[in-house]
Amino acid sequence: MDSVTPPDDQEAVLDILTALSEGATEMASESTLASLGIDSMGVVQVLVEIETVLGLVFPPEELRADTFRTVGSVLAAVARARESVS
Repeated sequence: MDSVTPPDDQEAVLDILTALSEGATEMASESTLASLGIDSMGVVQVLVEIETVLGLVFPPEELRADTFRTVGSVLAAVARARESVS
């Protein structure tokens, strides 16, 4: 079963990514965080912001580079984290 990010979570994640990006005006699921100007330290900020804003904790197995490679992979990880607390 594919993970689907609830609309409120998706909006919050997109807001976080927009705030941390270098003025990205378009963001697609396949957009890489690197293409948005988010470097490795920025990825750490994304992780912390998502956990803080959404009240989620990513399990250790999600803390991999591919989890934070694209907008879509971040949204999928958030959906999986949300499912694990439901």
